[in-house]
Amino acid sequence: MVVRNTVQLKESGPQPLPTSPGTSTFNHNVLSLSYNPVFPTPVGPSNRLTQPNHPHPALLPTDYKTHTDIQRERERERSGMAFAKERENYVYVAKLAEQAERYDEMVDAMKKVAHLDVELSVEERNLLSVGYKNVVGARRASWRILSSIEQKEEAKGHDQNVKRIKEYRHKVESELSSICSDIMSVIDEHLIPACSAGESAVFFYKMKGDYYRYLAEFKTGDDRKEAADQSMKAYQVMMLLVWIFTLCLLRKGIQITNSSLLVK
Repeated sequence: MVVRNTVQLKESGPQPLPTSPGTSTFNHNVLSLSYNPVFPTPVGPSNRLTQPNHPHPALLPTDYKTHTDIQRERERERSGMAFAKERENYVYVAKLAEQAERYDEMVDAMKKVAHLDVELSVEERNLLSVGYKNVVGARRASWRILSSIEQKEEAKGHDQNVKRIKEYRHKVESELSSICSDIMSVIDEHLIPACSAGESAVFFYKMKGDYYRYLAEFKTGDDRKEAADQSMKAYQVMMLLVWIFTLCLLRKGIQITNSSLLVK
């Protein structure tokens, strides 16, 4: 009588290969294992253990990779390489724009890096900061010059000239507002959420406080108060992070010192 679903010891020579998906035999001269299709096939997180063409899915190696798995891994590798290349290209364009003193284009290139939602390196942070500082700095200088000329024309009683100057000054103020709002949006939505190190967060909160301060320089009334309050909040967060970061470094230093003393 032949008993199915049991392990049988074989003492004879080599066993024949399976003739159907329902039967399998190891060619080890020791063990013969029958496969019962009634038992459910093990189900895993992937199809590595459930290959339909394999008579014993449960006997597949745990690190078995299908053709689909390999294709997906290659696609991820290609995607990562393309991502890194894209980031490298943006940084290079920003450097070129800096050398050519085309700071608006430098800002555009670094904004694209920021929109990748990755933590910026020290070099990338500096490029972003230099670009925005020059773009805003030129307009801040223009605003101060126009304000000075406006005061002189008012003192002379040249009302028509004062009107023209105010219109021009408002145009510069509008550009300043747009630039400051733009960088603060980038900081809040992309740069700070991507920070994993305290140093990066300190850098961006200081930057945020600076640009709110620039807004407070020319805003009036409630808008000026709001900008000043937001600037103060950003600086306070920055100081808190500096304190925490310094405390962590001090704690690590104490731990290292204690470890050295214990060893001695």
